[in-house]
Amino acid sequence: MSLRVCNSVRGKDGNQFYKFKHLCKFKIAGELHTVKVIEGKTYGILQLGDVDHVSVIQQFSDALQRCVKADKYSSILDYDLNIHLKFVKHYNKPQYKIWKENGLPTVVEALDLPLYVDVECEVSGVYVKDDCASVSFLCKDMRSASHVV
Repeated sequence: MSLRVCNSVRGKDGNQFYKFKHLCKFKIAGELHTVKVIEGKTYGILQLGDVDHVSVIQQFSDALQRCVKADKYSSILDYDLNIHLKFVKHYNKPQYKIWKENGLPTVVEALDLPLYVDVECEVSGVYVKDDCASVSFLCKDMRSASHVV
């Protein structure tokens, strides 16, 4: 996997955002087992269930370290093979789609967890704060999977 930074922007708070030339998109599956709302932002923890998905995310992490120079890199995958998803809203309207088993749309806060899901997410760039690079996986589409954990 190859990543190229097309530009960088420094925010008022001094944090640097490096935008990738091409949007990185991932299709992964796993068990969504935690959803938290922190300061009005919604985050979820997805435990990857497939070795191939772990491999893809690890390749992304390695490419990220070659692309963006920082003193530290926030772990994309933790020891339990979890990644952190971000569920973005704009004017309190979800910028993601979540589908229940019956095919009807819902929001992440209404899901009964834990739930095995197929997720499409994307990464548009990397934040560097206090010389530590971190990534947000933005959820775009999530569907209840037919897999059993």
